[in-house]
Amino acid sequence: WTDSTRATENASPVVIFSKTYCTFSKRAKALIEQYDITPKPLIIEVDLRDDGDIVKAELGRLTGRSTFPNILVHSKSIGGSDDLAALHASGALKGILVEAG
Repeated sequence: WTDSTRATENASPVVIFSKTYCTFSKRAKALIEQYDITPKPLIIEVDLRDDGDIVKAELGRLTGRSTFPNILVHSKSIGGSDDLAALHASGALKGILVEAG
């Protein structure tokens, strides 16, 4: 897990742990797409992975959140879909993403 976490952070400072069928995950991904982020956020579709249960458990242990989506910026969870929407509405999300990039 540690190697995977390091690899994801090296790929992008913004990582979205998602499920393909989840309405909240779809909403969060659509919201993030409104921003010009370089490098593009890394999206990990947990339901398509053989180790999805392990990923969910580790996310819960490391971030305190085991629900999806779980959006990480520099390996720190900024929350899920509702949290992301609130950050966007307040204007804070842009600053977080600019700082991350």
